[in-house]
Amino acid sequence: MINVIVLILGIFVFLICMVYGFFHYFYSIGKSAPVAAKPSAARSRVTVLISHGMPPKDFSESDRKEFFRLHAQHHNGSHAGSPEASASFLRYRELESRMRSWPRNPKNDAFHHSSIELGRELEVLLKEPVIVCFNEFCDPDVPAAFAEAAARGAVEIRVITPMMIRGGSHSDREIPDLIASEKTKYPHIRFRYVWPFQPAQVAGFLSARLVEEPQAVE
Repeated sequence: MINVIVLILGIFVFLICMVYGFFHYFYSIGKSAPVAAKPSAARSRVTVLISHGMPPKDFSESDRKEFFRLHAQHHNGSHAGSPEASASFLRYRELESRMRSWPRNPKNDAFHHSSIELGRELEVLLKEPVIVCFNEFCDPDVPAAFAEAAARGAVEIRVITPMMIRGGSHSDREIPDLIASEKTKYPHIRFRYVWPFQPAQVAGFLSARLVEEPQAVE
């Protein structure tokens, strides 16, 4: 009788050890196995703020005049197809590249400085990356901003501009055309152009500012 009880106890202890062993084995596998991180909406979404851009004040005056003369020529199609056009176009691109890459600071380009500040404030409010770029005259340009957003792993790029009202060639036509052209390079990314602003929204912002500061600056 005692032998039977000992045998039963032995079997019982063996079963408990087996159950514990299996539990410990599968628990250790589950703990060590890598868990795929769910993509965070804040990290996979990037906002691109497109500002207008201005030539720097300390850019050579003669080069500035030449640049705008060539800028008008090539945008109007003057001398298209002529040998002079090829040479002047190369010169135009040279001046444009130099102007875009010119070192900026608050004194020589307050517009650039203000655009960067706006981007930082927007980044704080949105709690997601904001890349500032410029439509013309200043780097980075729009394609460079989209490339940076893609390099950061964006699956959605929201595009916005402080050019609020309709009718401007940049916000109405050029930015949508750039988005349409660039998004073919990034088929995995969703592009959203958050524009135009409703007149009531703009009026609300302006009226709030007037209420805050009723006295005009002399």
